[in-house]
Parts: sequence; C-alpha cells; structure tokens
Amino acid sequence: MNYEFGFFEAGDDGVSYWGIYNPSVKWNEWKCPLFDYDTAKSIIDTQMSLEDCISHSCSRYDFSDYPKGIIDRYEDGIEFYPVVIFEGIEYYSIGAMCWTWFKINQSLIIKDIIDSKIDEMFVESCNKLSIKNGDISPEQYKNIEIIKNDIFKLLQSFIIQNNCRLTDEA
Repeated sequence: MNYEFGFFEAGDDGVSYWGIYNPSVKWNEWKCPLFDYDTAKSIIDTQMSLEDCISHSCSRYDFSDYPKGIIDRYEDGIEFYPVVIFEGIEYYSIGAMCWTWFKINQSLIIKDIIDSKIDEMFVESCNKLSIKNGDISPEQYKNIEIIKNDIFKLLQSFIIQNNCRLTDEA
C-alpha cells in the first residue's frame, strides 16, 4: 500500500495527531489515518474522557495481541482492524471508518510552532532585559514578524529539499 505521513484531526477538538494514511482509502470522503501504539492509546484515552462519549454511546476500542490490531466495540456490533506495519512500525486504526478525520496542513503547524517558540523567546528576552511591552516600537514588532516569516520559509524549504518528515520528538 502507498502510505503517506501527516497530522490528522478528528472533528473540531483542535488536537492533531501524527500518523500515516493511504490517500486512496476514504470513508465518506474523510481520511482513514493509522497511528503508532502510543498515539493510538493517547487518542483512545482522550476520546473516552470526552463528555460526548460519556453521555452518548461511543465506540470502545481495545488492543488485540493475537491477531494484532484494534477491536472496535460499538452499539451495533464489533469490528476488527488489523495492525499495519509500515517502515518497521506498527500502526493502528482508530475511528477510521466512522470518525471525521481530516489532514492538517503541515505548513500551518510549522508556522504555529515557530510563532509560539519565537514569542516565548521574545518574552523571555524582554524579561531578562527588564523591557516592558510598551517600550517596544511598532517598527521593532514588524521586524520580529519579518524574522518569523524568514525562519518559517527557511525551515519549510529545508523540509522540502531534504524530504524530511516531522515528528513530535525534540
């Protein structure tokens, strides 16, 4: 199968997860991503704690050791999704044929990370220098935004040129 990497979000909870997907496999035009064990477990734990799942009947997912995969217990029955091994890593299907998964634009995630980190560094630097927000001119703020965009473009170019994949590891 032809798998690609990406960040995926289910519905509008604002949480994205790193996984793989086959672009030709869809459910009602939604993506059907697969996740490594730790990510799949995190998704299951998060999903089971949501108010909607507590008050309504949501699928209950269990890991199966033999055969390896995910067991999806829901109102109308049970489904089994076998593990997929890609590049030596086991991937599990969570909500692949019932959740509204969509792929997140990686460029936006990179930009958000850069913005967040530069803002943190900026605040930290101002605190070290005892500079208050009011002491910074609009021109200085404009220069900071230019630097952020330049860093974003460099990082994006590097990722494209080196065919890099993003991970959540530091």
